[in-house]
Amino acid sequence: MANKFYLKKGDTYPNIETVLSDSVGPINLEDADVVFRMSEAGSGNLMLEKVATVVMPQTGDDIGRCYAEFEDGDTDIIGTYRVEWRVTFPNDKIATFLS
Repeated sequence: MANKFYLKKGDTYPNIETVLSDSVGPINLEDADVVFRMSEAGSGNLMLEKVATVVMPQTGDDIGRCYAEFEDGDTDIIGTYRVEWRVTFPNDKIATFLS
């Protein structure tokens, strides 16, 4: 089931945060690049793509934790969106996590 996150038009706070995990548990994101992607729910059109921040160090409850910060203009178009996090690991393997 997808998590729900609500913002009003023009909001730049709060950040959207997640813990990325697979069937084994949280994924260590140390040295990985994470990109936050937000697409229109109906059409799938990409509306926002930005580098996410990985919480460091990746230990304890922070393993897999990352977040995206909204800036002016990021939330100007009203709608329902689908969010995903695209991770590029140090070995150049790519995984996409729905949120």
